[in-house]
Amino acid sequence: MQQCNCYNSYKYRDECVICGQPWDQGIEKGDLILNRIKTPDGTILTSYSQHDYKTHDDNNGETYMVDGGTAYVRRSINIEPYQSLDVYSTAPFDVLREAYYWGTYGINGDQPLSYVSLADMDTDHIKAVLRTQSIKSDRKLVMEKELVLREDQ
Repeated sequence: MQQCNCYNSYKYRDECVICGQPWDQGIEKGDLILNRIKTPDGTILTSYSQHDYKTHDDNNGETYMVDGGTAYVRRSINIEPYQSLDVYSTAPFDVLREAYYWGTYGINGDQPLSYVSLADMDTDHIKAVLRTQSIKSDRKLVMEKELVLREDQ
C-alpha cells in the first residue's frame, strides 16, 4: 500500500478523504507542535490554536487555508500544492525549540496578542509560564529542557 500524498488533506477513519489511501500508515510522527504551510508565492501561514483559521490569496490566484492549531490539521486543496512546514514532537530539540510558540500579551498584559517561539522567549518569561500557567506536560518538558540548555551555555 502506498502512503497518502495529498498534502495533509482531511483524515477520516484512518484514511484520506481525497484519495482513500491509508493515513500515515506505519509512520510515527508524534504530536503536532506547529501547524504551518508555505504557499507557492512564499507566504507562510501558521495556525497557532484550535479554530485559528488563516487564509491567503496567492499570486497564482488560488486561496490557501490552514486551521486547527495543534489540535488538528485542516488545509485547503489546491491545484498548485503548498509545502507543509509542520513540526511534530518527534523532531530534534533544536527544531522543537523554534517550533513551540507561546501566545503573549506582553509583560503587563496590555499589548496585542503576539506569538513568540520558545527559543526567542526571555528566560524569566519561560520561568513565569512554568510557575503560573497550566500547560501540557510535553510542552512543560520542552520548556524545562530549554532552561537547562541556557544554564549550560
